[in-house]
Amino acid sequence: MKLYEKLADDIERQIRGGVFRHGDRLQSVRQTSQQRQLSVTTVLRAYLLLESRGLVVSKPQSGYFVQLRPGSAAADAAADAVEAIATPKPIALSSSVDVSRLVLSTLRSIAAHDAVPLGSPYPDTGTFPLEKLNRYAYAAGQDPSLRPLQDGLPPGHPQLIRQIAKRYLDKGQAVDAAEILVTMGATEAINLCLQAVAKPGDVIAVESPTF
Repeated sequence: MKLYEKLADDIERQIRGGVFRHGDRLQSVRQTSQQRQLSVTTVLRAYLLLESRGLVVSKPQSGYFVQLRPGSAAADAAADAVEAIATPKPIALSSSVDVSRLVLSTLRSIAAHDAVPLGSPYPDTGTFPLEKLNRYAYAAGQDPSLRPLQDGLPPGHPQLIRQIAKRYLDKGQAVDAAEILVTMGATEAINLCLQAVAKPGDVIAVESPTF
């Protein structure tokens, strides 16, 4: 498979997976070229291939936009994928560990002078782009469709999941949006991961020291 065909297939999977919806603007040819480390010609050929497949349309001076014909297989697949993202299957609980007590004991250990607080790391806020974050927060507060982001529970807000999938695609990773789960913190994420791969009584090997 040629590079431009692989790129076109990656983007098509994201369209059919509901990450890019009808009307969404794809990244510019130059941006995709830089992020995927491909030549401009390769990216352009991929976009033209997507256009020939009836998945995108080129708008002069604006770029390439997703355009799905109503009733087409791609439109139906995208609609099903968006529904799957918004209404995921429930996660079965299989652990008898008292997570609340475990978290409490971890938090209490932070105050111990002879312990390194690996269990609750916090980044240096001086590195945050606060001005940009404030602009985004203000915009989200003004948009009624984004307000659930403020109190969304797992598996996460569909728009946030779509943005995460797009970010992966920018880095060359085609990820199924239906498999992305936004948790309320690292402890919950680790707990869910263990439930997915282990059962009560299994031995879990970890590094030391570790989070």
